[in-house]
Amino acid sequence: MKRSQFPNGAYVCQSVFTFRVDCHKWDRLFSAPFSDEEFQRALQKLSRGKSAGPEGILPEFILELGSKAKQTILLFINKTWGGSFPSYWRKADVLPILKPKKDPTDIQSFRPISLTSILSKLSERMIVDRLQYYMDNCDHISEKQAGFRWSYNMIEQIVRLTQHIKDGFQKKQSMLAVFVDFKLAFDRVWRKMLLKKLLHMNVSDHLFKWISDFLSQCFLNIKYGNSRSGYGQTRHGLPQGSVLSPILFNIMINDLLSFIANAEPEVNSLLYADDLVLWSTGSDIPKLESTLNSALVTLANWSLENDFKWGSSQSVLTSTFTSYIRPVIDYSSELLVTASDSALLKLDIVQNKALRFITGATTSTPIASMELQTEISSSSERHQYYALSLGERLMRKEHFWPKHIPSQTRLKTQHTFLFEFQRLANVLVFPIIDFPSLDRLPSRVI
Repeated sequence: MKRSQFPNGAYVCQSVFTFRVDCHKWDRLFSAPFSDEEFQRALQKLSRGKSAGPEGILPEFILELGSKAKQTILLFINKTWGGSFPSYWRKADVLPILKPKKDPTDIQSFRPISLTSILSKLSERMIVDRLQYYMDNCDHISEKQAGFRWSYNMIEQIVRLTQHIKDGFQKKQSMLAVFVDFKLAFDRVWRKMLLKKLLHMNVSDHLFKWISDFLSQCFLNIKYGNSRSGYGQTRHGLPQGSVLSPILFNIMINDLLSFIANAEPEVNSLLYADDLVLWSTGSDIPKLESTLNSALVTLANWSLENDFKWGSSQSVLTSTFTSYIRPVIDYSSELLVTASDSALLKLDIVQNKALRFITGATTSTPIASMELQTEISSSSERHQYYALSLGERLMRKEHFWPKHIPSQTRLKTQHTFLFEFQRLANVLVFPIIDFPSLDRLPSRVI
């Protein structure tokens, strides 16, 4: 056996073939003062050229200090470790930065950049090192989570997902996947639930107290130009711009994966921070749909218990429908004006279901109101528009269409395109060119 030492004496046992940690004996890691080695490592991660936090201290002020002054800062930080928490470390100045090519009159067009205390960041970095070390070696964070972790990255998750897709192809199986977007995930973290999960993972002593104090009272001050809003308290979410927030978020969302796996063993899942993908592979597509729907119900229950919201916004859902689904419905829609009512009803049902999904409306909600809310025109309106556009273009052709004389209409359910074109042109008062062949068509059909 080879004995290695974490800074400040939290020992672990390591052999050539195994790496085993007793997760119940971490007293020194949770309570021992920070060492000079930990402090120097935190200083190395402090970047020059960054803005000062609420206390007005720039990173350069700390980095250019002599060794004795730095030791004084370390002594001060250790005083806060298990002691009183400085009030300035709970404050952040938020600068709204306009996103590229976005509307400056829309508040959603701005990205908030938080400026926090430099001394607090130094403390957080040392705490992150200890907390991450503990979480990794005790396997508290699922290996399916790749966000904000050492030796994990997004590409690895993509490779794992695509490997499952290709494996399914080799077995002549289908794969059904759902990509989940958590709405304002960091801003909606329930702090009391997060602390409860930390205790469940046996985090205790000074480490737990420091994190609890860190989350207990957070204040934001919005700065825009020369204006300031004054500090207001936030009661939900993780502090923006904090070094500690990413790992705390991983802890908060970690049990979601096991929650889904226990309820739906046939569903696979991967996480990258707050980006979740669920999928299942098999030959029976209706069964896959049922399995994934059950997994989404499980996800909804977990979200309700943890105060998370997920799902795309109405604008994203509308854009998805108009970009991927409606083009399929509208393919060759110029000819759909000649289709039977029963055939058109099948297409209307598809769009109406999409409208209810986008708006979240009940079945009693009028279709017209959902179309107005989403700015999606009805199927019949689009069919008529495309038919009228095509009809006028065809009438301008020099060869076939101006000389064509349609047959007399005999079957009420088998109207030709020219018949419907003339009908729509008369009903909608659409300006058409007076070709001789049009005189042979019915003058007006309502």
